[in-house]
Amino acid sequence: MSGSSQYLTPMTTKPASNPPEFYLEVSITNALLGLNATPAVKPRDATPSLWDISKALHDVADQMLEGAPIGHTAVSDRYVANWQFSGTFDNPGLPEGQPAPQSMREPNPELEGDGERDTRPFDEFEESEITHVSGFRIPDPQPVAKASRKKNARPIYRYMPFKPGSLAGEGSWQAAARALNVFAVLHAAHRGPEKLKVKDLRPLFFRSSSDLITYREGWKAGRFWSVEAFKKAVCAREKHTGGLISEHVMPRSQTLMRALKIEDAGEAAEFVWNSSFECVVTSAENNELTRQDVTRPRSEIWLFENGPWQRYAGTTIRILDVACSGQRWLTPEDRETLQSLDLLAEWDASLLNHADPEILAQWGTYVPVEKR
Repeated sequence: MSGSSQYLTPMTTKPASNPPEFYLEVSITNALLGLNATPAVKPRDATPSLWDISKALHDVADQMLEGAPIGHTAVSDRYVANWQFSGTFDNPGLPEGQPAPQSMREPNPELEGDGERDTRPFDEFEESEITHVSGFRIPDPQPVAKASRKKNARPIYRYMPFKPGSLAGEGSWQAAARALNVFAVLHAAHRGPEKLKVKDLRPLFFRSSSDLITYREGWKAGRFWSVEAFKKAVCAREKHTGGLISEHVMPRSQTLMRALKIEDAGEAAEFVWNSSFECVVTSAENNELTRQDVTRPRSEIWLFENGPWQRYAGTTIRILDVACSGQRWLTPEDRETLQSLDLLAEWDASLLNHADPEILAQWGTYVPVEKR
């Protein structure tokens, strides 16, 4: 690891047998200059004390163990550590149709064995913004507020009545756009002269593309929550989303296989963008999905005539139509789809009676943005 974002170095640990790989990238910048500023700390003249850096790294480790894929951690009162973590827990010898081994960060990972949370640097971009990928226009982000009036204030995509896993940063949307650009290269490699197979591209897609696109509005901070997961988060006082699972509604392996079947690169990119989203569920609900998924061959495209939410049909999971601070999280299209599959649960305003008053009071400090 290095003290400058100009020298990001992966940290890899390899046990003697069946070695999993872990990557931790940490960059330290001057918080007073903002997250998009030129790095102020260099290896030769780093000013935070060793004690400050050590304490910050312990805080990073705690967040990693809770499952956070990205984060911003204070280093004294002048600097901020921007970090990204990923780990690989794949078992290449896993028989088809068998559930994947458990991840140390999420005890009930998704069936396809891709439960690792992969990230890339996302707060420091000097290049021009990406607005199109293979002809697909990247939608503009739609935050409802900013965390403060500062230029580089964190965007707020919805008023959360609890502390989510990790809120998005100013550059998260562009990180997702660049990740989609990486997918376009994978798509070309699959359909071009190289003819790389899905199994060749899967680890690259998981690491470089899928999660950055999925978590462009934050991790465990999206609009889809099961009723039970929302209750658990809103009633908590510490580790508000601890023990809850970030579940890819369209499993990542399925997203990749389906996208590679699409001949037009722009249409494939649009499919990946629209199909990469999470739903936060409880461990028990995740186990329900796993029991259903294990009956479907992992190497085949699963048939969902009514979209990926059909995968949730037949379970006890119901998706809450959240309405906080006058804002509905679900879109009309979301509600129509979920209602048709008998998966929609109407909003119960009494749920906010259990929320932390301090968190609700923070809503008053946000700076609303004008609707576009």
